[in-house]
Amino acid sequence: MNTYTTWGKVAVVAVSLGYLPNAAIATLAVTAGSEVAIGAGLISVFGVNLVPLPPLPMFAAVPLQADTMMALLLAVPVCTTVLALMKRVPRLIDVPGLVVFVALDILVLTTLTYGELGIYGEVGPRILLTTGLMACWVTVVGLIIAIVGNWVQRRLVAAAAAAEGEAAAKINPNWYGNNGSAEIN
Repeated sequence: MNTYTTWGKVAVVAVSLGYLPNAAIATLAVTAGSEVAIGAGLISVFGVNLVPLPPLPMFAAVPLQADTMMALLLAVPVCTTVLALMKRVPRLIDVPGLVVFVALDILVLTTLTYGELGIYGEVGPRILLTTGLMACWVTVVGLIIAIVGNWVQRRLVAAAAAAEGEAAAKINPNWYGNNGSAEIN
């Protein structure tokens, strides 16, 4: 950025900030396992095929080649889905609705992100591939969380009920748990 004038630097920062939502959605697509096209170039966790990129600071984060460790980025959507679903464990019947919501959300976001960028041509994440991959991630993780989470919750409720029954029996040995009251002897 040393060759830019002061106003040129302000313009580059403004353009970069304007493209920040697109960069965030492109990053989401790549971490889901999809590809991002920049003209004839492609970026994914499995490979990078670059063309000369626009001279913007946000493109400095694009790697020149894919490292084998980049595949670990596929854990990002899994971990974020697990964290989001652990706050409120869904029922098994809720998972399809969640998948439809996520798929529609990703479909709209990637459609808004994809477009023409001057001489580079089409730029943005692969719309249907990104939508399908995110739907798959949410389906698999959502089903696992729903099954395991609800099983754990039932076990915890049963253990709490058993502990409450034992505590009540210690207070009143004649308590059998069916009258709901405990008397201290």
